[in-house]
Amino acid sequence: MPDAIKTFPLVDGDDPALRQELDRLAADNDRLAGSLVAEKQRSSELVKCVFALRQLHEAPDRPALVDALEEIVVNALGCEQMAVLTRDGIDSPFVVARAVGDAALRLQSLSLRAPSTDELMTMLGNAATDATGHDLLACVPLLCGPQVAGAVLVFALVEHKNRFAPADLELLELLSVHGGSALAVTAPRVALA
Repeated sequence: MPDAIKTFPLVDGDDPALRQELDRLAADNDRLAGSLVAEKQRSSELVKCVFALRQLHEAPDRPALVDALEEIVVNALGCEQMAVLTRDGIDSPFVVARAVGDAALRLQSLSLRAPSTDELMTMLGNAATDATGHDLLACVPLLCGPQVAGAVLVFALVEHKNRFAPADLELLELLSVHGGSALAVTAPRVALA
């Protein structure tokens, strides 16, 4: 807030009503300045979501989509250990398409040979603990309709970030809803003879 409003001195003979009005205007200015900061933050969060959606839906193929998922999770969410699981069809097994940080080591302790989506998601959703005692922080199913086309697993955030912010949870929800359909679109196709 401008100092002129905050520090306007009361001079002998000033109208008390004028002083009261200046104080009210200063309080309104403080409130509006706080609202402006909050709206700028929210705008930044929405831009991040739009950018993530664009990356997902503009990926021309499966490797580019996995690259986009990694970039979103590592850079936008601040994850230093994560993995992306994909599969080629409803009856296909899950495969590790990407592992960042120690995620590859952590995945060795998890059996990805689960015969069904429900069993895999139950196992991962139980915050599976690896041999070193570290928990899975998040398991985000990548949905295509009611089917799970893949998953994003988050094992660790960057050191200065100790939890997901509400905006991060919104982005994870966005990945869940749009990531699976993008995986389905980029799934390898069997050539017809």
